[in-house]
Amino acid sequence: MWRYKRILLEMIMAAILLIEVACGKQTPEQLQETFSTANTQETTAETAEPEKQQEEADGVAKSESDADAQGTKAEEPEPSPAPEPEPEVGPQITSLSKPFQVLPNEDAMEAYALYLLTHSEKDLEAFRSAAPENALAYFLIDPPEEIAALLEEPKDVIMLQTYESHIYVIPLYDDMDVRLDYGSFDVDAWDFATGYTLDECTLNAGENTCYRLWVSEGIPEFCIYVSTGKWGGVFDVVMISGEYDAHGAFITASMTAEEARAGSTIRRPIAEDEVLYQDVLVWYKDAQDHPDTFELSDDAKYFSELVQRGWPWGATEDDVRYYFRDMDGNGIDELFFTHYNEIVDIYTLEAGKPKNIFGTMYRGWAELHADGVIMEAYAPSMTYSSTYWYVFDSQILDCCPYMVNTYSVNKDQQEDERFNLMLYGFNPEGVRAMYLDQGRDAVNFYQNSGELTEEEYNARCSHAPVVRVPEGKRLADYGTQK
Repeated sequence: MWRYKRILLEMIMAAILLIEVACGKQTPEQLQETFSTANTQETTAETAEPEKQQEEADGVAKSESDADAQGTKAEEPEPSPAPEPEPEVGPQITSLSKPFQVLPNEDAMEAYALYLLTHSEKDLEAFRSAAPENALAYFLIDPPEEIAALLEEPKDVIMLQTYESHIYVIPLYDDMDVRLDYGSFDVDAWDFATGYTLDECTLNAGENTCYRLWVSEGIPEFCIYVSTGKWGGVFDVVMISGEYDAHGAFITASMTAEEARAGSTIRRPIAEDEVLYQDVLVWYKDAQDHPDTFELSDDAKYFSELVQRGWPWGATEDDVRYYFRDMDGNGIDELFFTHYNEIVDIYTLEAGKPKNIFGTMYRGWAELHADGVIMEAYAPSMTYSSTYWYVFDSQILDCCPYMVNTYSVNKDQQEDERFNLMLYGFNPEGVRAMYLDQGRDAVNFYQNSGELTEEEYNARCSHAPVVRVPEGKRLADYGTQK
């Protein structure tokens, strides 16, 4: 379009100039100069027009952009309110490799964790300063995993069949006696009655011991006693309740040390036990060390059910071990021999001399309950099995079977299960009198003396927890410096 306008303009200008030349108003030279100037102006106008159009377009775009910006700004929603603060947690404990947090109101657990990281006296004092004035020890139950990783491994003092928890005891002072009891809680007297002591140990300040137990929320079945110096304290093992899921509580002084120690029904194994049982230990050790010359006859000094398991001829140094435990709480430890961690032979002391009181039959296994009752299961074949229950009688110093459950299948595949009361279960006083008067051989312990219903049998079974068999000492190491 612009080009056509330019051609028309040039034609008009050329006509005007020709008229002026014809009239003598311009010379031919002036005419040429006029044409050059007109061409320059036209070129400039042609170039400037697109630039002007671009500037106008840019201006319109800028105006529209500003308007959009103003519109967007006007339409922005108001800022949302600040988020609610997270619930406050306790201070953070940091090691070189891992940080972790503790719940509020558990400064003592935090302070103890710091001590476990540093083992400095300063941090031990900080842990003590978190305790009330009359505190003796600190009790922890199922602490966070990061803290549990710094603590001792649990002791398996009983066989667990229900939900388990890990409980820890941490003394605030040196030479602290710690005792774990199993028993029952007398609601009327509001007091714990010890049935059996499961474990005892002595710890210094800052050390810890751990037990794997089931923990009730109300009536306790386990109890912790601590004592040092003149003072003692007690803690019924129940869940710690509170506003938060608390893990720790202090055991405070509430009795004398003598009162705290009075309920113990076991004595810690000491070197004296090996002296008291030296005669039988030497006999077992000599048999194991010299199997080629070992003979078991009717007049042998001792008898062991281990021989039914290929001992001593095929025994290795790790097969047979021994440990001590007070079965009836009379202050005298019994001697247990184990084979691959199963109870086989048990000895007690009678008039200061070792006496065999129990042996687990071949193809049988035995469990000791916390109340001193022994269960022996026996399965010699696929068609017969039996379960005997024994009680240790401290008057005659022997393990007496008091009832049995038998199961059999005849050749016609007919099943027969019976529950029987045995002589001791029927008349314990008569058995004691006969035993003391005529000796063990005069008593037919395995005489059936009446039938029981299954309900009566179950009621007479021991319901105390089964005590785990400890690792014990190797018989092979007895009398050596290993």
